[in-house]
Amino acid sequence: MNELSLSRKARRARASGAERRFDLKGAAARAVQEAYDAMGRGDGAEAARLALPISQSHPKSLHPWLILGAVALDRRDAATARAFYEQARALAPRDPAVLGGLGKALVLAAEVGPALQKFEEALAAGSRDAPMINLYLTLCRKMGWTLRAVDAAGAAVAALEDADLSYQVATLLSEGDEPGRAADWFLRAHRFDPAPVHHRIGRLRALLFKGRFAEALAGCDAFDRAREEEARQSGEDVPRDADSDNIALLRMTALRMLGRLDEALELIEATRFSEIGAFAAACGVAGNILQDQGKMEQAEHALLEGTHAAPGEGRVARSLGVFRFRQGRFAEGEPFYRSRISPAVRARVPYENSAPENLAAQDHLFFLGEQGIGDQLALLTLVRAAPIDLSRTRLTLLGDDRMIEALKGSPLGIDGRSFRDLAGNEDEVPVAKVLHLGDLVRYRQGVDPALLHHPVLRPDPVRVAAIAARYAKKAAGRPVLGMAWRSSGNLTGQLRSIPLAEMVRLAPTDALVIDLQYNSTPEEIAAARTARPDVEVFTDPKIDQMADLAGFFAQLAALETVISIDNTTVHACGAMGHPNCHVMIPCGTESMWYWGDEGASSATGRDAWYGSLLIHRQERLYDWDGLLDQVAKRLAV
Repeated sequence: MNELSLSRKARRARASGAERRFDLKGAAARAVQEAYDAMGRGDGAEAARLALPISQSHPKSLHPWLILGAVALDRRDAATARAFYEQARALAPRDPAVLGGLGKALVLAAEVGPALQKFEEALAAGSRDAPMINLYLTLCRKMGWTLRAVDAAGAAVAALEDADLSYQVATLLSEGDEPGRAADWFLRAHRFDPAPVHHRIGRLRALLFKGRFAEALAGCDAFDRAREEEARQSGEDVPRDADSDNIALLRMTALRMLGRLDEALELIEATRFSEIGAFAAACGVAGNILQDQGKMEQAEHALLEGTHAAPGEGRVARSLGVFRFRQGRFAEGEPFYRSRISPAVRARVPYENSAPENLAAQDHLFFLGEQGIGDQLALLTLVRAAPIDLSRTRLTLLGDDRMIEALKGSPLGIDGRSFRDLAGNEDEVPVAKVLHLGDLVRYRQGVDPALLHHPVLRPDPVRVAAIAARYAKKAAGRPVLGMAWRSSGNLTGQLRSIPLAEMVRLAPTDALVIDLQYNSTPEEIAAARTARPDVEVFTDPKIDQMADLAGFFAQLAALETVISIDNTTVHACGAMGHPNCHVMIPCGTESMWYWGDEGASSATGRDAWYGSLLIHRQERLYDWDGLLDQVAKRLAV
């Protein structure tokens, strides 16, 4: 801003404002204001010229150090920028601009881990620096820290109302298998700026994630019609590009979710993709559909084709790996399953860390948690199959903060620690001691399942007894059981879910049903009460599994009977050895690999992974009625 263009009164007001803002007087305040103005014009040299004398005459003023640090960043001088920001940190150690500037200097110095830690500190201190947040989210995505990034930056992005940042958050959540949360952010990005093609496609993904499959399909049709019209008017061919690939993949998935399986397969066969990665993803969709149809040989062929076409596409390789795991072919599936971890993350924590010689050489192992809580509990059972001397080796799970309390007293002797504790302090733990928990699958082939049938969890017995007593008092002699009915961890979780209004028919007369469903809704509870007026569905206000897993695990242990679809509830029950947990499993792709081949079942009906769960398998895709009848008969016995 040109001071000469202002009136005398406006200049006085501006000077007074600068003095208040910068806590400086007269010429010093004006110089700082002019330095910031110069930065806004992109004139770093002028900003430095103005700020440097103030840093010497007023060394306890924060602003000249911030300006000089920012100028050094623009010049890509990491050491100088860091020195100036360290001067600023000595004056204001929790200032978000200082912390963010230090983070940017560390990125320039290629110290990514410490940089991300500083960015997270800046965000926790209230930073709303959009370029910094963009850099943080981009780096986290490359590092594979999808959900961690959203946890740290989500509030700041929400406050900024920035379309591009909202889209980035949505993409991270989608890659982190959190489609429900991703959907809201995709819609938010589209609401702020509906023009970009990727925002329009993001809106269609949101519809898919929210289970509005027919709307998503109609949106794909509308998108294609608009492109065809644009091509007609321009006299050019309809482009085949990444956008057309994404629309085709969305359409295929919507058709699958609508049960139009043959139509989806025909579309996959007919589509010409512009990018090999999209073709590989379509092979993955085809593999899932063919499994749904019971065509296992063809499904494996489709997954192999996708894996060979694009070896870098970790999701398709992972799908092939778990396909073989489900059939008990662990040795054949494991080389593909290991591709689930991106090359960037593997570069920091290599697969070789899970090798027998490394495991035997360590006195303390740190397991990086993967996927959701249920998967982590399932994978922890593999510790007993691995060549780890539990008598001399300390075990720590790095992951969700809630697991710290939940793992206390674990019979496995493992403790929990927040992954954030080590961010920026990686030197505290030598890399050889760290491994991805899922890499222990390499030891599953040929292991006697009985070796794994030992509890991983031991909920607090005092807490368990208190919860059981509360429920017995509330029931006043009525039967008590717990129910969980929905899986919202990923898109196809809907194929594993059963409406509570249908599941509640399994409850005994006049039963007290304890709501075990995370994020249950009043509408679901009301529908169940309409279906079974004699049954009371009770949502315990003292238990919040999203905040307190230890309390949730104690709640499960306090119940004599648990009935659930495949979600965290059943893995927790399995991990504690719950003797009367009934699990309803779908057929097809959504029969998770832990439960083995869908045709296999032990004589006792117990699962092979934990050895304690009562398994009930769906016989026909989308048909839960027959399975519910099967469970009802088992409960009656």
